[in-house]
Amino acid sequence: MRTIVPLAALALAALALAGPAAAELHQGSPEPIGAPLSLSVVVRQDGGFAGVHRWLWYDAVLAFFSVDPATHGHVWLGLGTGIMLVNVALLTGYTFSCHSLRHLAGGGLDCYSTARLGMARNRAWRLLTRLNVRHPMWAWLSLFSVMITDVYIRLLQHGVFIDPHIIF
Repeated sequence: MRTIVPLAALALAALALAGPAAAELHQGSPEPIGAPLSLSVVVRQDGGFAGVHRWLWYDAVLAFFSVDPATHGHVWLGLGTGIMLVNVALLTGYTFSCHSLRHLAGGGLDCYSTARLGMARNRAWRLLTRLNVRHPMWAWLSLFSVMITDVYIRLLQHGVFIDPHIIF
């Protein structure tokens, strides 16, 4: 049986790892360091929990393959796989619409034509700018998708219903 880790547990693990990194980045600042600052620093430095995104994408892809011994290796298309895929896509959209990522791509340049990889950075900056315009929408959609995904997985774990699916 596949072990499913709730998203809340992954977020808490990321926050636990954030403390030391944030403390190092915060040295020399007169302000006290706390959890909100730790989270803010990690989001800006790590591009929004990029490691957690990799786990979520990996889990979403694994959800498409049956673990049942009778149908092992077959493609499993179900409501749960669709919910997990939409969830990770919305979280990725939220991460890539962040203004700090847009700034890293090229927001600090005055002239793209003279910068190293200037035209590629300009294209990336323009793409991220289009995503950034809808950053609040990505935030709300990803928030609700995390909630729906966590509730759906929790209900499956407790046997409230069985995931409707098709096996190919």
